[in-house]
Amino acid sequence: MECKLKLEEKDKIHAQLKEILKRQPGVEASKQLNALQVAMRERTKQLKAMAAELNLAHAQLEEYQYEIQSKTQENLELKQKYFALKKSEYVFHEKEREEKEKSRGANSTAIVPTGPRFVGGGFSLNHV
Repeated sequence: MECKLKLEEKDKIHAQLKEILKRQPGVEASKQLNALQVAMRERTKQLKAMAAELNLAHAQLEEYQYEIQSKTQENLELKQKYFALKKSEYVFHEKEREEKEKSRGANSTAIVPTGPRFVGGGFSLNHV
């Protein structure tokens, strides 16, 4: 009787151990886990490299935007200087013209051509 009880108890323990072994991963699961870990490390490296490239691209974009903004501002300043110079030249030439008209005096008359006028090619404008 004692032997039967011991045998039954050992059978129970044996069945429990088999159940525990069934639950534990096998060699294939271990290999698959290792392969997945390696693949995950590779993907992590790729992701970090892509994140670094993205940061570099953002930095270049900001640099280009700053450069465009500064060039636009420089262009605006040059335009303002150009138009101020043109205005000052216009005012200067207007003053010169007014001074010439004043120096001629009110007695001067405009020169009116008396003969026939010709345009390039020798065609007279009077016959038109």
